[in-house]
Amino acid sequence: MRRSCFRSLFVLLILAAVLLATPALAADIRVTVNGEALSMDVPPRIEDGRTLVPIRAIMEGLGLQVDYISSSKSIEIYDAGTQIHMQLGSKAVTVNGAARTLDVPAKEVNGRTLVPLRFIGESVGAEVEWIGEERLVRISYQQTPVPDPPPIVKPSGSISESCEKTLLSRINQKRALYGLDKLVSVNEMVNMARQQSQDMFDADLISANVSARGNTAARAAYYSLPVPAELLSAGYISAQQVFDTWMKDQKQRAALMNEKVRFIGLGALSSSDGTYWVTAETLSGSSFFLGQREYSSSVGSRLSFNGICATESVGVSIYYYDNAGNYISRSYQTANVSNGRFALSCSFPKSGSYLLQTDGDSIRVNCR
Repeated sequence: MRRSCFRSLFVLLILAAVLLATPALAADIRVTVNGEALSMDVPPRIEDGRTLVPIRAIMEGLGLQVDYISSSKSIEIYDAGTQIHMQLGSKAVTVNGAARTLDVPAKEVNGRTLVPLRFIGESVGAEVEWIGEERLVRISYQQTPVPDPPPIVKPSGSISESCEKTLLSRINQKRALYGLDKLVSVNEMVNMARQQSQDMFDADLISANVSARGNTAARAAYYSLPVPAELLSAGYISAQQVFDTWMKDQKQRAALMNEKVRFIGLGALSSSDGTYWVTAETLSGSSFFLGQREYSSSVGSRLSFNGICATESVGVSIYYYDNAGNYISRSYQTANVSNGRFALSCSFPKSGSYLLQTDGDSIRVNCR
């Protein structure tokens, strides 16, 4: 009898040790971000007192970008101001290049990549609070804001905002009759159009090449824009006359009534004789990048990009080409959008070139 009791006690001790060594599923634990429940397709997991959650939940809940490099089993997690690099199964991690050590490493469980919730949250500036009595992890987080648009430039001369507003209204009314989307006025494009009208007025010449900054392409680069289509007019006494002239001209009408055109910048300068010098800049597609058309960077670097959009979300396809110019792979990211502008942060882990493409624009990054 005594031996039987000892055997039973020994078996119980073995079972307890196994259970304590086995990571616990924490299906009853809830996670909220700014008051909204974090959606997870697999439950959180607790190991050594640390909560691990699916990486997709972190990505969507905190608005982060995630790259997984299968060859090295490494993970890049980042937003506009923070970059975290870790490997599956390793406690070594870097945050913005500084070495750190995890209590519990990231790991793959049943085809899902799980990462330590508190470490990721606090590394990107979130406040992470554990409320034991509610079995709740409460996260407070504010994303890096998208930059505000620049102020409208008012060059010397008499800019007529009323003429610009009337023209935009008449153009969009006409587009509505054909079931076309309204054109979105973009500050950078307005600045470019106003300066062109001023330059034409100063030169007393209707031409795209009167600016000291050069032709349309050179001026677009100065204002960090893709090259737009350009309409030029002068000598008319009202916005209605300018609009009627544009509608009667086949090429100008086609430029303004094109279903692919989504953005416009109008610059109207009134002269002392009561006539107007007017420029319209137009761009196609539902989004475009602001800035250079081509960048040079080092391998492993991260760059941030900004742009303009006419939609609530912007998807960016990233095509990678090796140093011989051979197409290798394609990835996809969703940009952070606010008030018609988007922000995107990308890493470039390999030598070669990357083509970043929206539905209306593209830029290239060369890494060496």
